[in-house]
Amino acid sequence: MQFLIYECLKRGRVDSENTWWTYARHLNQFLTFCEQNGVDWRDISESSEDEMLVSAYRDLCVGEFGMSVNSTNQHLRTIVRFYSYGVGRWFDSLPYSLELVSVRKGQQFLAHTERNGGKKYSSDLMMKTFEKKAQFLSANEVQELLSSIENPTLLERN
Repeated sequence: MQFLIYECLKRGRVDSENTWWTYARHLNQFLTFCEQNGVDWRDISESSEDEMLVSAYRDLCVGEFGMSVNSTNQHLRTIVRFYSYGVGRWFDSLPYSLELVSVRKGQQFLAHTERNGGKKYSSDLMMKTFEKKAQFLSANEVQELLSSIENPTLLERN
């Protein structure tokens, strides 16, 4: 609860109450996973076996729950922030490591001035994501869609 109060209220970067519920749901699902598997989420150390707790949860999200990589990474980002908040409060180390990864250059106006060389630190728990290509309707699908409109207001053409 302390983490959610900090993350959603004190930090001041979360505007939407929907985000509060999302963070709470992510944590609830992770803590339920720990409880159902008889694992204490605080029982972590720097050994590689203990680092497997969140990795096992990640793999379950994708494999058993059928979640997409993007959705799973959203859950993992919440869990990573949760553990980062807890260092020094509830435990001394993190159940993950940081690694330097390549990031796509943004399209912002000053993107060319960034000095990180297209690299940033990320949790080694995160899965690689791929940019999805836009899918468009075929001409036949557009015609079928337009012919299915029954609302007279939508049928009016100006």
